[in-house]
Amino acid sequence: MELNFVDTKAELVGMVRECRNLRQKIKRDQEPMLADPVPNIMNTFPPRDTCDRLVKHYLRTFELIYRVVHIPTFWKEYEEFWKDPAAVPFSFTIQLGLLMAIGSVFDADRDGTTDLMSRKWVYAAQWWLVGPSAKSTMNLAGIQNFCLLLISRQVTSFGPSLWLSEASLLKMAMIMGLHRDTALFNLDHLQSALRQRLWTTILELVVHGSVDTSTPLLLTLTDFDTHIPLNILDADLSSGITEAPMQQPLRTFTEASIQILLRKSLPVRIEAARVINNARGEQSYEQAIALSTKIQDICREIAQYCRLHWTNFLGMHHKFLDMQLRRYILLLHRPFMLQACNDPRFYLSRKICLESAMIIASYAALINIPSGVLDDLSRLMIMSTGTFRGALTLDVITVLGLEVIRQIEESNIGTSFAPGTDGDLILDPLAEMARAQREPVMRTLEHLKEQLLQIIKLGHPHLKRYIFLAGVISQIRAMETGQGVQPAVVRAAQESLRICYTALQSASTPIDLQDPLNNFDFNDPAFLMDLETMVSTFICDWVRFERQDLIISRTRILPWTFPRSCSHHSKGG
Repeated sequence: MELNFVDTKAELVGMVRECRNLRQKIKRDQEPMLADPVPNIMNTFPPRDTCDRLVKHYLRTFELIYRVVHIPTFWKEYEEFWKDPAAVPFSFTIQLGLLMAIGSVFDADRDGTTDLMSRKWVYAAQWWLVGPSAKSTMNLAGIQNFCLLLISRQVTSFGPSLWLSEASLLKMAMIMGLHRDTALFNLDHLQSALRQRLWTTILELVVHGSVDTSTPLLLTLTDFDTHIPLNILDADLSSGITEAPMQQPLRTFTEASIQILLRKSLPVRIEAARVINNARGEQSYEQAIALSTKIQDICREIAQYCRLHWTNFLGMHHKFLDMQLRRYILLLHRPFMLQACNDPRFYLSRKICLESAMIIASYAALINIPSGVLDDLSRLMIMSTGTFRGALTLDVITVLGLEVIRQIEESNIGTSFAPGTDGDLILDPLAEMARAQREPVMRTLEHLKEQLLQIIKLGHPHLKRYIFLAGVISQIRAMETGQGVQPAVVRAAQESLRICYTALQSASTPIDLQDPLNNFDFNDPAFLMDLETMVSTFICDWVRFERQDLIISRTRILPWTFPRSCSHHSKGG
């Protein structure tokens, strides 16, 4: 009897289908019933006009820096979603929530309710990505949402997660082959462009995360062969097209232009990240100078490009990228800035660190809470965590504070009292000139301090930076007037803590609805002690910081002070 191949094939296909259905049923029966933290995410979405506004905020800001979605395809699915939510994959619903969470940071009408909803959308995305449905997320939609989740955690005050990290994203992307040349796969032009853009975004997030957490970089330039994305308008890409879309010259602005500029600078930043996080061996001064010079050139190139194309539209992007790039320069030179105290050969590093910190700090000039109108970058710095805070980070504060103290020490000034004059001050004209030269930096520190307090009053309890900066300024004022530093620091710690307590009590946003303690380190003994013990610990840390540990360690807040004198420090800082 001759075997009928057609009938046999149909029978086998049917059997495979039945086995698959039974397998899925058995696996469902074996899974425990877990409670979804956001059981119906659709019910948490605001009205459509608000969704439209939040999505547009995202698309005009972060999407041009970290390319994740194909904009025409997104708008098409967005329209289908509002006609019938069941007609689009659930992954799109998750994606929409994450886009709105990021976009809400730039919304002038943001309030406590928006904050709460944003957190729910982030929790829903985390559950979707690593919960019971985790296996079904191993696709491009999963990669897209993972990228958006990492960004949204950083801009909505969640902060980085050890369990949902850039390393996990990198591994997931490599398993799916995004690190390989798209020419190796049978892909249409849209899929090829999307994979190239996603891989570039992943590289940006991985390198950024490495520098932000002071952890070794988990890849090298030889680990991938994906090409730089092409400068193609999103409108020229569509699914299924056979003819190659027109590639624009780089001088022509497209939605991919900024990402291309960043990708070209990636080799330099990868090398810089490795040098910054090198735990073995001494850093080469010549290498730091060479890398920082290249990064300065990149800053100038991006500035020229943004001035050339839609200056107002790209203002936020230019400032954001400039802050991120100059942080590499600051971190490269910071070890030598510390050594410059005893070795004048490293004075250039001290100068470069001060310039970089002042430029970064200048972007906070437009933060004027509560009276001022905030621009996009100001809103981002206020709401974010990590290096997205830009001018409000401890990296900037410590460098500026240390520079002022160094200048006071080097001018060898002290304010003395004339005998028999009832405390009349005798002022040295040179001392007054030195004070005038320090004044721009002091105004910057005072401005940062005031804005950090206003941020606390808004219901964002980031107390450590405010208390630390209050102590820095009190030390500077004490040194200028010849007073004892330690008593001044004690008073500053006590007063700043009382101010923080009052500010939190009167916060305009209901902080209990926003899980404000999310960013606290509950293992930090300082926050487990009463006020008196906390102040004592503060002073002990202040003494310990004479070894300059805080400037060397960026992974956590260690001691809280600056050196009173450079004379006793070792060359290595």
